[in-house]
Amino acid sequence: MTHSRQSKILVVDDEPVASSMVKQYLEKFDYTVETADDGVEALAKVEEFQPHCVLMDIRMPNLNGFDALKKIKLRKPQVEIIMTTALDNIKMAEECLRRGAFGYIPKPLDLDYLIKQIEAALEPRKARVDRESWDKLEALLDEGKATDLKTLLLREELFNALKLSADIIHYADPDLALHSKNVAWLAREIGEEMKFSHLLKAIETAALFHDIGKQSFPRRLRDVPFINLSSAEQALFCRFPVHGQDMLRSYFPLEGVGIIIRYQCENWDGTGFPDGLQENDIPLPSRIIAVANAFDEMLGNNNYRNIEVDGVTWDCAQAIKKIKTDFENKFDASVVDALSQILKRHQSSPRTETVVKLDELKSGMILSRELASESGKVIFLRNTPLHHSRIKIIKEFDRIDPVTSIYIYQNA
Repeated sequence: MTHSRQSKILVVDDEPVASSMVKQYLEKFDYTVETADDGVEALAKVEEFQPHCVLMDIRMPNLNGFDALKKIKLRKPQVEIIMTTALDNIKMAEECLRRGAFGYIPKPLDLDYLIKQIEAALEPRKARVDRESWDKLEALLDEGKATDLKTLLLREELFNALKLSADIIHYADPDLALHSKNVAWLAREIGEEMKFSHLLKAIETAALFHDIGKQSFPRRLRDVPFINLSSAEQALFCRFPVHGQDMLRSYFPLEGVGIIIRYQCENWDGTGFPDGLQENDIPLPSRIIAVANAFDEMLGNNNYRNIEVDGVTWDCAQAIKKIKTDFENKFDASVVDALSQILKRHQSSPRTETVVKLDELKSGMILSRELASESGKVIFLRNTPLHHSRIKIIKEFDRIDPVTSIYIYQNA
């Protein structure tokens, strides 16, 4: 999905070579670009692709640019249209301006001038997006004294900032962050399956940071099985949910998230920690995270790292059986049943992936796994869409610190 700030451009020209060249050039500037061969196809693409700017030739078969301009402006008056034309058709281009075109550019195209014209055409949109973002932020600040979790976490700006923090952690500690993102993805899926739409952002946010309390622990406490830790180490480990809550408590919008994190290790039968809560006294988001965490740990123990792919190709029936037997009375049975339904549904239409070579990378591909170098440094995260600039960065890294296997989604 294209980010709301990333502008979309439709290039319309009956010469495919020319439109392809322009498309490749614009993608270097991180525009999302599609092409159409004539005015008829352009009208369909305007409805489907919803471009913010159209770069359109005047002289085309079926429906010429002049007539297409009139139809587009009638249907989508907010779309800016820049016409391209041969030098002998300038009068028609000037008529296009009177009909609502933003401007025109003579052929052959001066690409530097083209970029300037597109930026000028999109400037009002950029100002509008910035204004909307600021209005959202002001609304959040106006509610700064509020403590209602639902009110605060439904604010898009806060949620995006929290996801950015998780990405930053990922570059510093890939193993911890990857597990957290897997748990967050599955926890949200479980929340949707259980019809708790009003809690989804709270669940996903708490899952993203459910292990944050372990960040200051000695590495041994994370790497060694709990049973092999000393009694003092076990006692400290059992404090990680409380420590995580305390770390978030300083940030007023996250007080509710901290509560969810605190109770993630409580058991349905009351044998968990830190407070021995049981059954419905345990917050539902905490119960969901507990199941999602257990499932991803099972995946990790079997060397599966991408829950969106591996989680539905693994022997999930066996996994559910193991959860029900090994953790009897530990989890809410309704949450485990929701997990089972999710796995069955995803198995019927699984996401598939493939490995590609460096020189096979193309704009539009989406990474299905984090891309790392041989030294272990993460370059790009899972689900990162590739475009010209990012592919260039990958190749620059590869010259100095070769990249490892590149996995992409086949059905992206």
